[in-house]
Amino acid sequence: MIELNHNIMLEHLTWPKIEELQKSGFDKVVFGVGSIEQHGPHLPLVTDAWAGLVIANRVATKLGNTLQAPTIRPGCSEAHMEFPGSMTISQETLKHLLVDYCDSLARQRFKTIIIVPSHGGNFKPTADAMRDINERVKGVKVIAYTDLERNLNALKKAWGSLKVPENVAGIHAGETETSFMLYTWPEMVLKKAMAPGFDKALKATDLEMLYAKGIKAFSHTGVLGNPTQATKEKGEIYFNAYVDDVVAFVREHTLST
Repeated sequence: MIELNHNIMLEHLTWPKIEELQKSGFDKVVFGVGSIEQHGPHLPLVTDAWAGLVIANRVATKLGNTLQAPTIRPGCSEAHMEFPGSMTISQETLKHLLVDYCDSLARQRFKTIIIVPSHGGNFKPTADAMRDINERVKGVKVIAYTDLERNLNALKKAWGSLKVPENVAGIHAGETETSFMLYTWPEMVLKKAMAPGFDKALKATDLEMLYAKGIKAFSHTGVLGNPTQATKEKGEIYFNAYVDDVVAFVREHTLST
């Protein structure tokens, strides 16, 4: 399992320690927005929530003077509800939760709040929540990593460097997410249950159908991609690609003020 920096996680600290850190310059806070949903027969339902936790933890560490708030979960996962155990909340519920969450952190005197979705279905509702967040939270800079196209481009660069075809990489429980888990939490990957899923590149119309009819319309196992091609080494590259792009995004928006 990847090593977490517990010294910056709000839920693992006492209030006097948090106060001490804030007085020493820790004026930023970051949190992930994950989900609890099926990830094929070989990955746990916590995959996206776990990704939100470890990505936000590394982002906070790399940015410096940044603490980490607990990851929000579950998320907007309607497309996965045909699979046992999957949970979902509405986009409106997530938006309201994000507003209250950011308001709470602002009241704790953080000057910058950074939001990092780690599940594709959370990008749009997070972006949609920004107007209400900014209306509620005054005097605090809120940076939300909600450019899904940018996120996919960062991963595509990694796929290109590794010569991994997009249909193999997949967008759900395929080679990419399985590699990510092999690197960050290998004990949770059931290697014997790995099997290729839907292995064709998805067009825009396919994605519309996926969200309208659910992922089972494409894959009875819930897998898009080929997890059998996953490796720990690839997972480290994907993890760093995600983290580095979030860090770059935050720095770009910090410098723009």
